[in-house]
Amino acid sequence: MSRRALAPDLLAGLVLAAVCIVMAQSLGALIFSGPLAAAAHLGTSAALLTACVSGLLIARAACAPGTIATPQERIAPLLVLIAQSITTRLPDDARPESIAMTVLAALATTSLITGIVLFALGRWRLGSLTRYLPYPVMGGFLAGSGWLLVIGAVRVSTGAPPQAWSSLDAPRLSLVLAQVAAALTLGLLLFTFIRLRPKPVLFTALLIGSVPLFFLLLAGFGIPIATARDQGWLPSAHLAGGLSLNPWTLDALRLVDWDLLPGIAPVVGSVLVTSALSILFNSSGVELLTRTELDLNRELRIAGVSNVANAFGFGLVGFQSLNLTRLGWDLGSRDRRAPTLAAALCGLAWLAGPTPATFFPRFVLGGILCCLGLGFLHDWVLRARHRLPRGDYAVVLVILAVIGTLGYVQGVAVGLLAALVLFVLNYSKVSVVTHALTASDHPSNVDRPPEHRNALTALGPQVLVLRLQGYLFFGTASSLLRQIRHRAENSSASPLRFVALDFQRVSGLDSSAVFSLTRALQLAEKHRFQIVFTQLSPRLRQQLAVDVLRQDSGPQHRILPTLDHGIEWCEESLLSATPANQSEASCPPRHVLEPYWPNPAALTPFIEHLERLVIPAGTCFIAQHSAPDALYFIESGRVTTALATPSGLNRNRRQGPGTVVGELGLILGVPRTASVIADTDLVVHRLSTGDLERMKRERPELAAQFFEFLAHLLAERVVHSNRIIRAFME
Repeated sequence: MSRRALAPDLLAGLVLAAVCIVMAQSLGALIFSGPLAAAAHLGTSAALLTACVSGLLIARAACAPGTIATPQERIAPLLVLIAQSITTRLPDDARPESIAMTVLAALATTSLITGIVLFALGRWRLGSLTRYLPYPVMGGFLAGSGWLLVIGAVRVSTGAPPQAWSSLDAPRLSLVLAQVAAALTLGLLLFTFIRLRPKPVLFTALLIGSVPLFFLLLAGFGIPIATARDQGWLPSAHLAGGLSLNPWTLDALRLVDWDLLPGIAPVVGSVLVTSALSILFNSSGVELLTRTELDLNRELRIAGVSNVANAFGFGLVGFQSLNLTRLGWDLGSRDRRAPTLAAALCGLAWLAGPTPATFFPRFVLGGILCCLGLGFLHDWVLRARHRLPRGDYAVVLVILAVIGTLGYVQGVAVGLLAALVLFVLNYSKVSVVTHALTASDHPSNVDRPPEHRNALTALGPQVLVLRLQGYLFFGTASSLLRQIRHRAENSSASPLRFVALDFQRVSGLDSSAVFSLTRALQLAEKHRFQIVFTQLSPRLRQQLAVDVLRQDSGPQHRILPTLDHGIEWCEESLLSATPANQSEASCPPRHVLEPYWPNPAALTPFIEHLERLVIPAGTCFIAQHSAPDALYFIESGRVTTALATPSGLNRNRRQGPGTVVGELGLILGVPRTASVIADTDLVVHRLSTGDLERMKRERPELAAQFFEFLAHLLAERVVHSNRIIRAFME
């Protein structure tokens, strides 16, 4: 391996190790603050152990080379809540060692549960389930994490929360404000060089050089290190050994108040969700960065194993870090050497003990936390304003405000509620009706004689056809009821006789939707129209059978298997009251041919070529895939054209007196595409291919007139089909 190839990995490993060590100091000081300040070295030790264990395991096993793992800043605010929950519920006279060990046990338990759940998600290939948490809720959660990290930076840099500043005298308050200004300035500069104006060299120089620069300034101004500690610029020297506590002994474990651990369950749940989603988001970012396709379930399993290992070492929750992986990538690292080196150096820092931590200025630790917090706020408060819809962005801001004022768990709960309300409002705007048509726009697949078609064109607006979709609940079902009521009460339109509802694409309905359909039947009774329910699945029919549809037909409703059957039933009802219906019983071929025949005088010779047949009901006189041997003029009776499929015969078309079947096979000379079955006893007139060929030889002018008739017939069907297509496109 050449020195040129090794140099970027060494540089990246050293820089990443420096960042991880400073982050470990920051997170340890953040979690073990306030009453736990004397045990801050234990928090730093736990964070360094996590950076070592998780870093080594994930560096060697992750899908993408160069992936680095650390204790997670996204999880840190939740771990602070766990620590605060433990300290507030312990008695006032509790020993400091007992408080520290109970907090460590709670953190280790959190790591153990997180590891088990992450491994289970990956083992059962359930990683995709993490995608069901609403995106704005996750955004608000991360924005809240950013705010708490910034507040934590203020607490770490001063050693006291802002609430305690009111009791400080003027000199001490000025000193505290100077420390806060130093931390925020350093954090803003680090954030600028790593995010806004990516300059890895400047970021590295500022991060590593800030510590020696601080001591040079102390020497230049003649300020002793002890004075800097007294003023709060450096951690107190006694913190390195403030609590002589070895967590890995039985005596230390006896100090744990195990009864308090079940109380952290709600926060642990937030840790689980945040960890799983963070791995999902980080993995997606690493895929884009490294151009490597990752196995999300494997990433979850690896993170799960590393967190179980962390738990047995009293470590924190840790997993893949997109920010540090990106930093290593920017520094030229392209394989597993840099993250492995960084993890090993974190392990050496852990072995070195807590004494070096007392020489890290507080404002440097606060600056790292501030940089991380500003990153979350920048992504989810500033950038999200342009990337998210207004409603989703409002959810982010609401969660941020609640987390900032009330707390983490309350913020997530409010966010989930806000996302649910937003979903209901947005889904309600999606019309449950995909198409609102009339029987004129969407006639049934029944081929009828011209006078019937003309009558139905005029009467079709009396049938409202509504094709439904999605899930019917209180939001969408009420809009359906409004649409039916508007049509029924529209005095300028034709009187409403039927409403055909197509449930083919309806996935389900709730009790509110059932109630709305009950009200629709009451509306039908009031305005004297009928509702036709079609394509009801067994589950939907069972739901409606309780309060709406106790039987297949009633005064105001009817249930039919398909929308085509439903529209046909409406058409038959409309035709039954018209004079045109009287001509349906019999329609000889002459009646069909006369309107289209070019030379009526030649019609009789053509009819002489037809063979009159009587076909019993149930006979399949045209079989699918059979050779085309004839076409048929139907004089009386009804037939069904059906397509044979693996599930059985599916109705394609229905025809009655005055119509023609079998013409396409005769013209094109291709096998029959469907079967034709007699529904009733038939009287038909048959024109065989042999008669047609003889006509073409002996009477070519008569054959030409017949083909002109067929052209008119097919053109009408094309116009009919185009009208239906146009209605669906509008």
